[in-house]
Amino acid sequence: MKLLNSFIWAIFFLAFCSDLRAVDPVISEFMASNSSGLKDEDGNSSDWIEIWNVSGGAGDLEGYHLTDDPEDLTKWTFQKTPFNNDGYVVVFASGKDRNGPLDEVHTNFKINSSENGYLALVEPDGVTVASEFKNYSKQFEDVSYGSGYGDPEDVKFLTSGDSARWIVPEGVIEGWTETLFDDSSWALAKTGIGYDRSVKYIPHIGEGGDLMEAMRGVNASVYIRVPFNINDLSGLSNLILRMKWEDGFIAYLNGTEIKSMSAPENPQWNSEATSNRSDENDAITFFDYPVSGPLIEGQNILAIHGMNASRTSSDFLISPELTAKKTDLNSPQNGFFLVPSPGSLNGKLIDGLVRDTKFSVKRGFHDSPFDLEISTETEGAQIRYTLDGSEPSESKGRIYDGPININDTTILRAIAYKDKFTSTNVDTQTYLFPEKVAVQTNSPVGYPSSWGGVSADYGMDNDPVDFRRAAGNANYSLSEAKSAIAESLKSITTISIVTDKDNIFDRRSGIYQNPSGRGVQWERPVSVEIINGEGSEDYQTNAGLRIMGFTSRNLSTTTKLNMRLLFKKEYGDSKMEYPILGSEGPDEFNTITLRGNIRDAWVTEYQGFGTALYIGDEWAKRSQKAMGQPAVRGTFAHVYLNGMYWGLYNPTERPDDDFSETHLGGDRTDYDVVKFCCPDRSIAGSIRIWDQLLSAARSGLTSHQSYQRVQGRNPDGSLNPQFPVLLDVDNLIDYSINGYYHAQVDWPGNYYVIRDRVEGRTTGFQFFTWDNDIALGAANPNNGNKVQSSPGHNWWTESPGEIEIPIRRNAEYRIRFADRVYKHFNHDGAMMIENNINRWNELAELVRPALFAESARWGDARGSRLRTVQDNWDLMDQRMVNNYFPKRQSVLFSQLRSHNLYPDTLAPEFNKRGGVVSSDFKLKFDSESVVYYTTDGSDPRHVGGAVNPDAVMVSGGRTILSLIETGAALRANVPLDGSESENWFLPDYDDSEWIAGTSGVGYDRGTRYRDLISLDLYNEMRGINSSAYVRIPFEVVEPANFISLYLRMKSDDGFVVYLNGVRVADRNAPGQLSWNSSATASPTDDEAMTFEDIDITAHKDLLLRGSNVLAIHALNNSSGSSDFLIIPELAGDSLEAADTISMDKTTVVRARALDGNEWSPINEATFIIGSRPTAQNLVISEIMYHPSLENGGDEFIEVMNISPTEEINLTAVKFNNGISFEFPVDFTLGPGNRAVIASDPDALRVDWPDLKVVGQFAGNLNNGGERVTLVDSEGVEIQSFKYDDKSPWPESPDGQGPSLVLMDPLSEPDHSEPESWRASGSDGGSPGFESGQNHNGEDLIRYAIEAGPDFNVTNGTLSIKRVEGVDDVLIVPQWSEDLRVWQGSGFELIGEDSTLWKISDQVLEVERVFYRLEVKYR
Repeated sequence: MKLLNSFIWAIFFLAFCSDLRAVDPVISEFMASNSSGLKDEDGNSSDWIEIWNVSGGAGDLEGYHLTDDPEDLTKWTFQKTPFNNDGYVVVFASGKDRNGPLDEVHTNFKINSSENGYLALVEPDGVTVASEFKNYSKQFEDVSYGSGYGDPEDVKFLTSGDSARWIVPEGVIEGWTETLFDDSSWALAKTGIGYDRSVKYIPHIGEGGDLMEAMRGVNASVYIRVPFNINDLSGLSNLILRMKWEDGFIAYLNGTEIKSMSAPENPQWNSEATSNRSDENDAITFFDYPVSGPLIEGQNILAIHGMNASRTSSDFLISPELTAKKTDLNSPQNGFFLVPSPGSLNGKLIDGLVRDTKFSVKRGFHDSPFDLEISTETEGAQIRYTLDGSEPSESKGRIYDGPININDTTILRAIAYKDKFTSTNVDTQTYLFPEKVAVQTNSPVGYPSSWGGVSADYGMDNDPVDFRRAAGNANYSLSEAKSAIAESLKSITTISIVTDKDNIFDRRSGIYQNPSGRGVQWERPVSVEIINGEGSEDYQTNAGLRIMGFTSRNLSTTTKLNMRLLFKKEYGDSKMEYPILGSEGPDEFNTITLRGNIRDAWVTEYQGFGTALYIGDEWAKRSQKAMGQPAVRGTFAHVYLNGMYWGLYNPTERPDDDFSETHLGGDRTDYDVVKFCCPDRSIAGSIRIWDQLLSAARSGLTSHQSYQRVQGRNPDGSLNPQFPVLLDVDNLIDYSINGYYHAQVDWPGNYYVIRDRVEGRTTGFQFFTWDNDIALGAANPNNGNKVQSSPGHNWWTESPGEIEIPIRRNAEYRIRFADRVYKHFNHDGAMMIENNINRWNELAELVRPALFAESARWGDARGSRLRTVQDNWDLMDQRMVNNYFPKRQSVLFSQLRSHNLYPDTLAPEFNKRGGVVSSDFKLKFDSESVVYYTTDGSDPRHVGGAVNPDAVMVSGGRTILSLIETGAALRANVPLDGSESENWFLPDYDDSEWIAGTSGVGYDRGTRYRDLISLDLYNEMRGINSSAYVRIPFEVVEPANFISLYLRMKSDDGFVVYLNGVRVADRNAPGQLSWNSSATASPTDDEAMTFEDIDITAHKDLLLRGSNVLAIHALNNSSGSSDFLIIPELAGDSLEAADTISMDKTTVVRARALDGNEWSPINEATFIIGSRPTAQNLVISEIMYHPSLENGGDEFIEVMNISPTEEINLTAVKFNNGISFEFPVDFTLGPGNRAVIASDPDALRVDWPDLKVVGQFAGNLNNGGERVTLVDSEGVEIQSFKYDDKSPWPESPDGQGPSLVLMDPLSEPDHSEPESWRASGSDGGSPGFESGQNHNGEDLIRYAIEAGPDFNVTNGTLSIKRVEGVDDVLIVPQWSEDLRVWQGSGFELIGEDSTLWKISDQVLEVERVFYRLEVKYR
């Protein structure tokens, strides 16, 4: 680490040139099995080699060689490669062979991790070995090997009170940071240096260092120079600058900047600090900053530009120290390093690693006792373990001396160790006995009886009656109740958190005892196990644990606290690599929040006793995702703390910068993330743009100009690069619709907002629903009105509400809002009643089995009477499904209309909801108002409300069309057995032998029904059968014209109705229907003689053009009944008389109704002329999900039409998982053709200039693998599969250059099978072409090579014959010993046309060698 400045070096070189060696390099450390350590520029954990310049001088490795073969000392050669400031060079031994001036350095070989390996650094002469490791030991994963020394000593170059010189500058002073600058005229002082109008800083200011008179009121800046001497640079490392400071500084070491805090980017002689360091205790505390700088032997200078927040500030302080570590380099030894240190001084040596502990029984659920054995493969190692959650060590815990009997819930932590070996990590195993958990005590041994002054609550309900009720049935025996709770505990994913109990429950330091504590100082190390989860295997890692929340931190309110897991390298894995959210979620997480949804749980129940739903917040998040917006994902799990069941939790992603990178694309550093509070609102990036958006909203967004401006647009809607894009309007609208619907009490006070800072890519701030645990109005659809024009909540300040209220005064926003409402509440939109119920039921089915255990744990929380699943939750669930969801929409629409957010004028409806249609299809509109439509993609309504002159006016023509009337011709049959029960109601059934007649059908021994009956079945039915079959044929001219369909029935006593073979309605019918069934109830005669209207619009698509059949299974209450009646009618609202539109090509129709001055929401649909894409004709043929940096970082996906003859229309076909992209209107793909979409089409075209890229997709493909889904224009799945970067999937597409290519696509391979995929034959893949083809679709080898290759054994040459005229292809010979690692060295080109190569003797002498030619574009 001896670095001389250029002037001194030049003199030294001239004087001692004959004796000088500029470098004295050695291999000081290497890692041969890098799994999760240092990553290269491609994101790969490649093996690496550290080379250290022992002499400490600046220098370069140009000409030196690295090799893993003692027979080939020049295997790989350095180009110009200088040492860093600390005298190190780190080389990746990846086999990637990169050595250019702008490259990270990569050798052409990988390091052998098995025994007897070889590694050497060879001098430029190619003969002299400068440093080598011969026959080194077997290498271990993530453990490095090399030369080590004794423990380094601490050295101090500077301490408080050392001499310094200072000046308050009056102007620019050139060169004042340099070593040779003359500061003799500056004032002399002892550090620290500063002033204070009070007394706080005075003890920290040295003699002559009080600047009150010189600085205050004069200048906010001071220059300080502190000299120090170093006699010997060898062995120095870990340079630390220690600073007491207020308010900012820039530190220079011998003229080089090494650290700055709160300093401007371009400091001037009178600069001020960029922020005020308000905490005076921080200012007088040393903060350590690792630094790297050019130390020299002799005198060095630490120069500091100190800055105050203002020149009139009342106090100021700068007090530096400089420390380092110094290692004795005289007696190096080889061995393993516990802590790898690439690029810095090596640490402590060890003899080896103790192999990991193994357990004879896996973690999880158990019903009976067992003996547990713990072992390690390392001879002579001892094992210690604990059973109380604390971490065992070499001196702590019980010594393992034989099997351990496990007969109760147990948390076991074990470590294996041996002298001079690295101990294992602490392994944690949780063994759960669910029937014993079911009766968990409230007084566990060694745990406190109170938390923060509140009575502790550890136990399950111990009241015998309540325990049975909690289990689901008050009549259970105790044994049955325990079994039921045990099954509930096993019904869902389990998370076991284990730690020293003091970390959680210590009165002073425990996070549960001190829940208001925030930040890293209130984070505690824990083990995390996932049992019975979504992954194929159980999982364990270590993490940090914090208490989470705002009001939910109050133990007086809730004793079941929210928690958060943080995965960091300091605990173990830097990310949790487990798909806890299932196949649709990410595979890795940097944090997981464990939400108790406290106010929607029995422990608190904000909305009243028994109202807890548990799933309201998760439903709101999934609704946001269903609306097509990015959203947080979550699931449910049982959580245990130190083996004690803690309750049902909602593990959830946190919408932070890591979440943004995973789901929105780019890098985490690209994002600004702002949240509602506590303690800092900005959690990533800057809050500046958010404040700018709030300022714009407060200034008003009523004008069209201001509305467009926050979207980064000019008034005419065109993008203006001078205007930052502040707001994603559609995202805000959908966020608001969701919030208005669920009406969370403090919405939108709890929020997260995220903005991508990359201009040209950003859509502005996006809004993420969060913490909706007082939502859904206690299942009352009339509760909650968030569509208000005043804040209404003290958390509204600085929330999305401050934007939404002003922007809704804008007319264009209101019409856009109405459009989004219509989209989501119609035509299978996300917020339609059925879809809302389906999302709810999916969650309800997940959590209900788990809630029995939750009831036993928290159902009687805070002394209240017990809440149970069957008595409380089921009732709330039924209210949601049967009352809230069916009625909430009409309540919401009324609220929206009262604030002019939704018009009274209804949107026009179409006789078909888009999709693939025939060329003779006629489009019709249904509207009570005038309709304007366009087919050019424009809006029929212009900005400001005028009619678009390109819009066409048409009229709707709804009429009531009768299909079956009383008196219609029919056939009837009274079955005598069940021989016809299978098929009599199908349309093509032959009923020619049945009784012919007209409706009505029946009989009556009296007189009331006689005038209604045309076909009398008295003789056929009475006393014989209570069932009769009726079939009525009818004709339909154009089914697509029907907007609604109604069945009208007079009946005594019951019926089941089938339309074209599908059951569509029933009354008084038994659950199991047979040929002789009877009605289950009887109407009065007056009711029977009155038509009942039954809406069967949901089944109108069953209507067929031409012949149709309505079939009725008519039911009497008994065969001996005195009367019977069936009279059906069928009618519907039709657009038979409406204006029509014909289409001869794929067309997007956008239509609005206009009533006076009020426009309806827009209705739009795409009508596709052409063949529909399906899984049988469209495949995803290639994926570049993790390109190497050499390939420009361009992700792409290729689809292929595998039909041999048929062109398919991809209009509105979309990727809706993994990435987001929709193919444009009338985009067709011919048979055998391919289409490519890319993350950056322009960058992709640099490498493929003739490639036609369809478009740019949003988001990014996960480097670790994720689900990719392709759906057609109607949402029908075409392909959906999850790729991976780990075996058995091909691994080289993960950043090493190749793409992932579907094998034999014409065979319709299963995309989800790894065997269906291979790596592309060349780096960069082959977008738009078959893998191995040139840009014109030809085979690249045939395109470039006419004949060969030929191998001449006699003269050792390799040759080919090129195709004449082909000069755009590069042909590179390569060789390999194992067909795994290929090398391009060892060939000498003869001539200039790249057709003949001389093979080196070193290659020819290899015992077994393979050759290949890489053919690629130049």
